[in-house]
Amino acid sequence: MRTFRFDKIVRNAIPAKMENSGAVVRYRALSPEETGHLLLEKLIEEAREAQAASPDERAAEFADLRAVLKAAELALGLSDEAITGAEQVKYAKGGDFSSIVYVETMTIPDDDPWVEYFLTYPDKYPEIPLPPE
Repeated sequence: MRTFRFDKIVRNAIPAKMENSGAVVRYRALSPEETGHLLLEKLIEEAREAQAASPDERAAEFADLRAVLKAAELALGLSDEAITGAEQVKYAKGGDFSSIVYVETMTIPDDDPWVEYFLTYPDKYPEIPLPPE
């Protein structure tokens, strides 16, 4: 027999299926803090799988995303009302995604408050040097 490290959250019927196939599965209960953290990691994993999925696989991958999102909302104590309220605030501030807008670059004055924000996240918003005049 060979042992492999798994270290991730799985659907609750998976361990029994593994055991029924002859595997020895070691698992444990998680603290609420671990649960929330690992569900957020699982969301990222599932989003990457949805991104890589073929058109025929996308519905199944989105189903996984929804299941993990619902579990994360519950584990983190987020009610539907709180999420709906946050959605409404975001819509009022910046709109929604009913029409998709893709921003390539943004040139702003040096004293604009957004400069500090963008400089805080250089991996996300790399600064493009201006060409010499």
